[in-house]
Amino acid sequence: MKIRLLIALLIASVTITSCNDFLTEKEYDFIGPGLVGDSEDSKEYWLNGVYSTFNSGEYFLYGAFEQMWELDSDDVTGPAWAMSGIGAGVFTEFWGYNVTWTGPYNIIHRANQALLRVAEMGSLSEESKNDALGQLYFLRAFAYFQLVRAYGPCPIHETSVSEGDEPHKPRAAVSEVYAQIIKDLKMAETLMFSMKSQEHKPGRPASGAASLLLAKVYLTMASGAAPAGTEVTVLGGPAFKDENGTRVKIAKPAPITYAKSVVAGYEVFDSQEYFKLAKEKAYEVIQSGDYELFKTWGEIWKIENRNTKEHMFSLQSLSSDSSLGNSLAYNFIGLMDLTTMHRKEGGWFGLRSHWYELFEEQDARILEGVVHRWTGDPELETGQYRYYPEKHKDKVEAEDPTYGYKKEDVYFDFDQNAIARLTKFFCTSDPTQRYGDFPYPWLRYAEAFLIFAEAENELNGPTSDAYAELNKIRRRSNASDAPANMNKMEFRSFVLEERRRELALEGNRRWDLVRWGIYLPVMNDIDIDENNVIKRRESRSLLFPIPVGEIDSNDAILENNPGW
Repeated sequence: MKIRLLIALLIASVTITSCNDFLTEKEYDFIGPGLVGDSEDSKEYWLNGVYSTFNSGEYFLYGAFEQMWELDSDDVTGPAWAMSGIGAGVFTEFWGYNVTWTGPYNIIHRANQALLRVAEMGSLSEESKNDALGQLYFLRAFAYFQLVRAYGPCPIHETSVSEGDEPHKPRAAVSEVYAQIIKDLKMAETLMFSMKSQEHKPGRPASGAASLLLAKVYLTMASGAAPAGTEVTVLGGPAFKDENGTRVKIAKPAPITYAKSVVAGYEVFDSQEYFKLAKEKAYEVIQSGDYELFKTWGEIWKIENRNTKEHMFSLQSLSSDSSLGNSLAYNFIGLMDLTTMHRKEGGWFGLRSHWYELFEEQDARILEGVVHRWTGDPELETGQYRYYPEKHKDKVEAEDPTYGYKKEDVYFDFDQNAIARLTKFFCTSDPTQRYGDFPYPWLRYAEAFLIFAEAENELNGPTSDAYAELNKIRRRSNASDAPANMNKMEFRSFVLEERRRELALEGNRRWDLVRWGIYLPVMNDIDIDENNVIKRRESRSLLFPIPVGEIDSNDAILENNPGW
């Protein structure tokens, strides 16, 4: 298998402690970069070498990356012991906190190597070479976008050290990093095959993915730069209240309005200009005809629908493979027998009950999208089944067939029970395997509609066009249309809540709070969630800490992010 071959020849070292380490090329005794050759297979070796980074320890192999990317938000919860590092905002206490730095820089290094080698190939057709180069520009931009959101200013490397690039580079300003991202994505969208091209390979991003990522980049810049004091209402607040000395759960989140702060480093951007660019680019994707929304929510997560229609860029993995599998389903749903709903282990993380309350009861995203009944005893043919959420007590008593409840089902608010686990993570070839192949959706077509609606509202208010695109997403999940006659602030807030519903555990929520400058007050108003996870945050949590190994090895980085 080609991807295995590339993992063996590895363009750079797999064991990475700092940016400086992997910017220094290491040739292995049996094969080196100059010996890969000049052919279609050679081109694929270089591409697979970059893509394989996602399956490595710097991304998804051991489960560190998704925890860094997902756990720090208002919605994600789990047992307090599992959430005590990232989930409590103390990132340096997590064993893998460095992966959100080393992983993207590994992508960048390998992409720079591959860009040079593929460009030199004379045997390729112009179309094949351009597509490969476009994919590499896309992946490099994707990595820089991850870095700039997580760390703010960061070093930029457009070429490899072997080609004369300086390994010890200072951090470039946020505006410079975004300029690099935009340049790469504009190259990518002109060079890559379209999704419907006969030469496009399933599982690879196409030109539309570059366009959607560019829309998302523009939206991030625009919202980060939106004027201080711009208001956003979030359904949130504390999970508990005191009643005569007794700690009582608050069943539903409350609407709280926040005045945003301008995100540090984004002050130089013209918010309206970038909202306009985001709207135009999102609409271009919608109108391209290359992609299509699945007719029902459930179709999105069928295994046979992977890499089709709506799926624009997803993680590609191999089930039951300890080198090329991932722990996403294990961490977020657990090892499950779908016939009996026995959960053997795992499923440490999920979503809070306050997130569940964001939905109408008939919305497929909770009706079908949340595990409502399971048992934690896989050794027995029959066991004590549990149910979720707690408010379904009467439905359990009535043995509601919609959820398959039985009267003897029980609810515990401990032992990992008070968590909404999402059925999208059943989209694996074998849910009983520790290393699965869940296709983590980096980019999904549905987001184009949400980006358009958000940007159109910021430019022109809640127009009929903004409502139309937003309601396409809601209707697909059997939700009612968005409330009519909202003002600009109300529509802005509703779109952010819709992103919260539609894109749950797809790597977006933390960054939505950060880009709108409301992350700190939203988290602090929760204080402690239903599972006793500390949500209080300090200003240092706005950015991730740069790994100590990077600071020690790169003398051009003089200090860490504030507070770390």
